[in-house]
Amino acid sequence: MENMKICYNPYHSTAHGICCEISLKPEDTKELSNPDIKKQSVEFLFAAANQKLPILPGNVFDKFINVVTLNLINVSLTNISYRHFKNMIQLKYLDLSCNKLRKLPRKLFKENENLTDLSLTNNQIMEIDETAFHGLINLKRLSLRKNAITEFPAGLFKDLTQLDTLQLEGNSIFYIDENVFSSLKMLNKLDLKLNKICRIHPHAFKNLIYLKSITIEENMLTLIHPQLFETTILLESLNLSRNWITKIHHLAFSHLAALQICYLNNNEIVGIPADLFRHQKNLRELYLQSNKICQIMNGSFKGLNAIRTINLAENEITYLPENLFLLTNTLKRLILNNNKIDYLSSKQFRSLLLLDDLDLSSNKIKNQIECDTFASTSHIKKIDLSDNRIKKIHNEAFIDLKNLNSLNLSSNLLETFPDFCDLKDLVSLSMSENNIKRISSSSFKALTALKKLDLNHNDIEVIDDEAFEYLIDLKDLDLSYNKITSISPNLLKPMVRLEVLNLENNLIEKLNVQCFTNLPMLKYLHVNNNYINFIDENFKDLNQLKQLNLSNNVCVNQDFRNMEEVLGYRITYWYYPQTKFGDSVKISIAIDGVVTINTQNIKEENVKYLHIKTDQYRTIPNNISRFQNLVHINLEQGGLREISSELFSDLPLLKYLNLSDNKLKIIPAKIARRSIDLKEINLENNLIEKIDKDAFIGPGNLECLNLSNNELKELHWETFRPLKQMKVLYIDHNKLQFICNRQFSTNSSLEELNLSHNQIFSIHPDAFKNSKLLRIIYLNDNRLMTISSELFHSLSKLSKLDLSRNHLRDISSHAFINSTNLKILNLKHNELCELQAVTFQKLQLQELNLQHNNIDIIYPDPMTFLSMTKNICTLNIADNNIDKDNFKSINKLKNLILYV
Repeated sequence: MENMKICYNPYHSTAHGICCEISLKPEDTKELSNPDIKKQSVEFLFAAANQKLPILPGNVFDKFINVVTLNLINVSLTNISYRHFKNMIQLKYLDLSCNKLRKLPRKLFKENENLTDLSLTNNQIMEIDETAFHGLINLKRLSLRKNAITEFPAGLFKDLTQLDTLQLEGNSIFYIDENVFSSLKMLNKLDLKLNKICRIHPHAFKNLIYLKSITIEENMLTLIHPQLFETTILLESLNLSRNWITKIHHLAFSHLAALQICYLNNNEIVGIPADLFRHQKNLRELYLQSNKICQIMNGSFKGLNAIRTINLAENEITYLPENLFLLTNTLKRLILNNNKIDYLSSKQFRSLLLLDDLDLSSNKIKNQIECDTFASTSHIKKIDLSDNRIKKIHNEAFIDLKNLNSLNLSSNLLETFPDFCDLKDLVSLSMSENNIKRISSSSFKALTALKKLDLNHNDIEVIDDEAFEYLIDLKDLDLSYNKITSISPNLLKPMVRLEVLNLENNLIEKLNVQCFTNLPMLKYLHVNNNYINFIDENFKDLNQLKQLNLSNNVCVNQDFRNMEEVLGYRITYWYYPQTKFGDSVKISIAIDGVVTINTQNIKEENVKYLHIKTDQYRTIPNNISRFQNLVHINLEQGGLREISSELFSDLPLLKYLNLSDNKLKIIPAKIARRSIDLKEINLENNLIEKIDKDAFIGPGNLECLNLSNNELKELHWETFRPLKQMKVLYIDHNKLQFICNRQFSTNSSLEELNLSHNQIFSIHPDAFKNSKLLRIIYLNDNRLMTISSELFHSLSKLSKLDLSRNHLRDISSHAFINSTNLKILNLKHNELCELQAVTFQKLQLQELNLQHNNIDIIYPDPMTFLSMTKNICTLNIADNNIDKDNFKSINKLKNLILYV
């Protein structure tokens, strides 16, 4: 602050009364002071935008005795003291967030007893004096979020008897002792999210008798002590999600009679004890998804008299006891998708009279859906039975379900349509991916309110002329991926409100404009990937049509080829015999220049390399399987938006598959089920949000998988399970948040793993336990605040590790104890405060990058540090807090490149 001064700019504000802006300016700057406004009258004091005020004089606020609000946000403030706030006795609201504070000194707010709101969010606070908050007898809200706090001194919160909200999210707290919160008797809300808490004393919350909300999400808890919530009888919201809890004592929640919302999702829970929720008569929402629950006992939900939502998705449940939901008759939403349930009985849902939404998708249900399975759920509005193994549905299975408006039966083994006689309010029906061959005149007779009908991926060959006679409100009809050869002129006539019709990937040879002239609302018509050899010129007269997709047909008329609004283009094959790949085919799809080269010479059995230029192509034609000896497929840099399940499964010799730089969002199951020789799959630079857990079943010899630059937020733990020969895995530049213990449990051949540029905050200590051949790991650019001392214990071959650009505050001295071959370690741009030679002593370390941390001390000293890490050739310790004079003698060492 040399040659600079603090300037004040007071002014009147209708919103905040008398305000004053403070800023740092050159000494010769003339102040814009208002002589009519005295500092003593200022009520709202704040730092000007984009100001840096790392050090403030102790008397800077002395005359602002009536200030009520003080905001010093993001000004790079490095320290504060009692002297700064001594005279601000009227202060109520103080915001010091987004600074560089590392310590809160003694009796910091001793004179500020009127303070009600204090925010110290997003600093670097590691040390808090036990008297720092003494005197704050009226404080209501305290935020210490996103700091580096590991523990609390005894008596820290002693005077905060009126505190209502305490936010401690995003620190490095390991343990909550018995007395830390003992004085906070009025506390209403406690947030402990995103710490490293592995243990909480059974009496830690003993005095929090008015607590209504507690969040302990994203920590390392493994169990819940039965006495932990014994006195928090007013608790309404409990969040224990994203921990490592394996079991819960049956008395853990016995005193929480007021509980309304309970989050236990994303843990390792294997079972629900009987009577666990017996006392939760006010519980409305219960979240148990993403655990390892395999069995639920009768009585597990006994006592839930007010329950509205139960989520048990993504577990390992195989069977639902008949009386499981017997006393939960207020339940409206029951989510059971992605389990292993194989049987539904007539009694499982008999008491769910008010149920609105039932999701049983992605299970293994194989028995017939009986006439009384849903008999009692007469109020139900949505049923999802997709992705199961259902072959038959009783004709009266949906009888009396007069409120049902959405029914999903896709991805099953159905060969006929069930009876929909009572579903007069049904709006959406999906029966895609079944084995249906015919649509009869009575199939949808009762569905007069239907607006969306999805029948894609069936075996439909025959459609009766009256099949859609009653679907007058239908807006979206999908008949793609079937075996339809023609469309009757009167078939679509009743659907006067139809807007979208998808007939792609069928066997249609002729398209008659008369089929569509009576559809005044039709806007999108997809007939691509058929065998159409002539397009009726009168299609031009369908003025309401916005998009006509005719791509990949036999012929497109010249008139249509030049119309911008029509996606009319055809496949062109270029055949290249005897290239370095073997015989090759390049498929181009383009509007202009439709030319066929050498098609008469194509020998399909000889083609080994296939390149498809997919510039404006949303899907890949299934007929690529005609080239059965393909070794290499290149589908990069196109507009590909979806691929079908088992698309590449009929290519047994396939070794290289490139789908990069497209717009894929979902990778379906078993994309290459029979391609057992597949070595490399490239899916980088797409928009992938979800990968089916069975996507990679089949290519058991895969060595390299690239999923970089996508939108993945989580991965099912079984995703990589079949890939036991995988050596290289890239999942960088996604949105992953945590890595569970089973993510790579079968990938024992893995040598290189890239998880950089995600949002990972937690990695289970056993995540790499079975990947003992790992040599290179990239974990840079994530949100890690800590790494377990056991994380790398099995990685004796590890040679390169990048942990840069995280929020690491300390590294255990045992972190790399078994990684003796580690040569390159990058820890730059973290929040490390000290450097211990013992951490790196046994390594073969050659490069160590510690640039831009908060290191202020090296143990035992710099010279000894280097003697203990004698293999280091490059050491970067620039941009830290270490005195550079300590390195003068080190600079003279030969064979060492040093950056200070």
